[in-house]
Amino acid sequence: MRSKRSIIWLILICCIHALNAQGFEGRLTVEFSEISIDSAMREKELVFFGAEHIERRSSSVATYTIKSDKLIGRQVDKKGDLIYKYVQLKQEAYLVTSGGKKINYNSIPMENMAQLKRTYKGLETKTIHGYRCRQYEYLTADGNTRIIGWIAESIPFDKKRQYQQFFRQLFLPDGLPLEKRMIYNKVEHCWRVTAIDLQKIPDAMLTIP
Repeated sequence: MRSKRSIIWLILICCIHALNAQGFEGRLTVEFSEISIDSAMREKELVFFGAEHIERRSSSVATYTIKSDKLIGRQVDKKGDLIYKYVQLKQEAYLVTSGGKKINYNSIPMENMAQLKRTYKGLETKTIHGYRCRQYEYLTADGNTRIIGWIAESIPFDKKRQYQQFFRQLFLPDGLPLEKRMIYNKVEHCWRVTAIDLQKIPDAMLTIP
């Protein structure tokens, strides 16, 4: 009996690892809100994006289509007008503004999300969109940015392929947060998933728009 239980647990663990190896595949809808931002960061972003885009971005919605290491996103303002398109394919990662300006990912003034140190993993959980989520907290390597996220641990996530470039807008090192707050200096952004659809994505949907 004990050996049968061990075999069952081994099979379950292998299934979980297999799902994670496949990574997230499907669509996400996310709401962004900018609570505050300091003048130094505002000036830096103005150079790249312009005042109109920053104003429209402060309360916006984005939809993402994801498969493996490919991502196509579209961010719109409250009126439904385009702010940015996000494109991440194997060879390149960039965004396109509503005016048609193409900006390479490496030129975007974003905080360094590549090296996050986990500082907290909570025991408490809460249910968001039917998924049990656990609170995690992180700090960037310089200690200036704090991230608080409620991660749905059961949703597949491939850290090797899905925690790079624009994927870092969505995922944290331990998976997909359905709610997230980012605080650095006097800047605070809030982020929450409003819809999640786990489905197979045809390759044709992940081409340059």
